[in-house]
Amino acid sequence: MRNRPSFTESRPFLLLARLIPLFAGFAVFAGCGGSLGAFDPSYPDSKRPALTEVLARLGESHAPSVVAAYSSTEGRLFAYHLDQGRVLFDRKIDLDQPPFIAGDFIIVSSDQAIRALDLRTGEERFSFESQGERIIGAGGEGERVVIALSRSDAVHRSRLVAYDGHVFRFERPVQSAVGAPLVRGQLIVAPWANQNLSFLEWPHGNEIARLRAIGAVLGHAEMLRDRLIAGQQLLFLMDPELADRPRLERDLGIGSLKRTLPGQPFIRENPYERPNTPQPIALDASLFLERGGGEGGRDVSLRASVYYYAFRNILAGLEPLNETLDWLIRFDAPIVGLRAAEEGAIAVTSAGAIHRIDHHGTFSTLHRFPAEIDRVAIRTGDLERIRGATEEGAEALTPLELFQDRNAQLVPISLLAIDSMRDDPAPQHTGDLVLIAGDPHIAPRLREAAREALAERSSVDTRFVERLGMRENFLEGNTSPPSGPMALAAAAAKRRDFLPQLIAHLEDPTTPEEELPELVRGIGLLGERFGDTGAGEALGRFLQLYHANADEKPRSDALIEAARAYRSIMGEQGAALLSELMEDPFTVFPLRSALRELRLER
Repeated sequence: MRNRPSFTESRPFLLLARLIPLFAGFAVFAGCGGSLGAFDPSYPDSKRPALTEVLARLGESHAPSVVAAYSSTEGRLFAYHLDQGRVLFDRKIDLDQPPFIAGDFIIVSSDQAIRALDLRTGEERFSFESQGERIIGAGGEGERVVIALSRSDAVHRSRLVAYDGHVFRFERPVQSAVGAPLVRGQLIVAPWANQNLSFLEWPHGNEIARLRAIGAVLGHAEMLRDRLIAGQQLLFLMDPELADRPRLERDLGIGSLKRTLPGQPFIRENPYERPNTPQPIALDASLFLERGGGEGGRDVSLRASVYYYAFRNILAGLEPLNETLDWLIRFDAPIVGLRAAEEGAIAVTSAGAIHRIDHHGTFSTLHRFPAEIDRVAIRTGDLERIRGATEEGAEALTPLELFQDRNAQLVPISLLAIDSMRDDPAPQHTGDLVLIAGDPHIAPRLREAAREALAERSSVDTRFVERLGMRENFLEGNTSPPSGPMALAAAAAKRRDFLPQLIAHLEDPTTPEEELPELVRGIGLLGERFGDTGAGEALGRFLQLYHANADEKPRSDALIEAARAYRSIMGEQGAALLSELMEDPFTVFPLRSALRELRLER
């Protein structure tokens, strides 16, 4: 007789055991709003209609412009309302990292906890344990706020925490690096894993759409009027067509500069590795939307009207098309915070001053905190009507004044200014380069860069003409001008009328040796272009005078250059002199070798 099966072996139990995981799966599915869990790697990329719908739900926000500034030396956090021109609060608190502005809150990390301070009063509205995490970013609208956190020892373990006022709404773990989120209406946009934007529904945090882009890092999500932009090194307009063509083309990104900026700053700092110390270099841009037709139905393009580049205490305005320097401002202290809007930018210095700067470099001072500031958060809305009554703590700067600043830390941005002048054909820049290249008190690295740029110029101004007519005179305090690169610039400008002054420099014994090779080349180019035998005769005199007295560079190089130019200008008429020099036993070896090659070429 068979034994009765135990309950765990019975057919009803086995059927129930098989159904329990299925019921659990349905429960999870329903709890996620009928979709896979938020940030699930298997969540499919959304199709174009779905992205069109979700992007259309992101509307404009009219949050006030605010500066949150922290002084580590005094342990004080300030909030300043830019629109109203008043301090919102000043409170004592110890912060572990810079503050974040999100909706009606300032989010801070303090005393091993994440705290939300009321933007208007500075009072704490809610807090929770940080679990050894740092704040990556925070987004908010009104009372709704989402905070992105990551462990400092493992950036790939992150979480999003959402509150509505003081009421906790949800928490979502993310097994990847997460960026700075955005909250608009009933939607949360969260960048994560470098290439993903997940759209979550408020208040439960269910994922309802996903956009995956390749070719650029997506670390920030923000709004410009009614359009979503995202990025990090570069900012891109997020368009539904990315569902079909997900590659972000670099030339369409804002921040894609051909010119290398010292420090190579991103237009948005890396939220995945956000530093805890203020950075002396920053980049931002005044963005606007250009309406019109385009390929693939694109009717809106993202554009920049000016790039703002901060390097220590210098703020530069870069024209976006040619990337030339339009203006410079020198502040009385390093810049620790910079944020641009459509109408201009806000800069905060370590001296506690808040400045408003427009597209043309006109600035005004809005406020000065009574403490040294080192950590800043800035939210810019409409800056059109924000103006300061004073212009203190800063001054407009010309490129020449920048070079005359003896601060060695400014050499990199001075090199940027030279590089910019090289590409700008305006004649006044040629005059600036002449003065920089000829000033013995300017750093040698800058003088050499100015010489190289000057040699490529093809336009001149009155200062160029004045300096070309000067000679070294110790009693009058005059130094010899950079006649070498000036000669090349004169040749590029086709200025035959400069030949007498150039020849005078060639025959002047006080002309520095390093000027001779380029000086001779410039004279030769002008002489060849215009068939000027006077230039040829001057080069011949130079050869006769120094052919036996130039064992070392740069004079030997100048002699070789002079011999080639002399032959080109004088032709057969000058052959006798060249033969005589070649046969002279005292002619220096480099010149004799060059003369022999010239004779073989005949």
